[in-house]
Amino acid sequence: MTSPVRFLDDPAATASVHHVAASCWLGRFVQEFACAEAVVSEALAFLASQASCGGPSLLPHLIGQRFEALRQVVAADGPLAASGARVADILGEFDDLHRHRTFICHGSASVTADLCVGWRIEFNLVAFRKATVERETMTLTNPEAAVILHRLRQLRVRLDGQLRGMMASFRS
Repeated sequence: MTSPVRFLDDPAATASVHHVAASCWLGRFVQEFACAEAVVSEALAFLASQASCGGPSLLPHLIGQRFEALRQVVAADGPLAASGARVADILGEFDDLHRHRTFICHGSASVTADLCVGWRIEFNLVAFRKATVERETMTLTNPEAAVILHRLRQLRVRLDGQLRGMMASFRS
């Protein structure tokens, strides 16, 4: 029988463990973001049925456009400014997370084992902005990624609660 310490002495086994852990983190991030996107989509579907909110124009195809459509409805000059102020604040906090989502969902990734932080993921992304090619890199360590996931989960839960409250005000 080998001891767990000996297992960690094997570089290939260590790299494999870190790769699996990083892959699990990626899956959890994508799932949390998908849940936030579903909440926004359901809110827009409900609001589109309300004549005072803008109707079918609130139903864009792309997810990023859905966040923006909801942001416009609850903005200070939007039709739901009073009841959606807290929603607007939370949507503002999602901006940094959208940047992470872009790299995670559209970038290529490489995972490396790091003796100090566990694992490290480097994302490479090629973006086209205003007819210019931009190559970008984002690196996350295990501790940084854990903070990002925790923040995403908290924001998603807050967004869900605030949207449910806002929609309930239409029903009463």
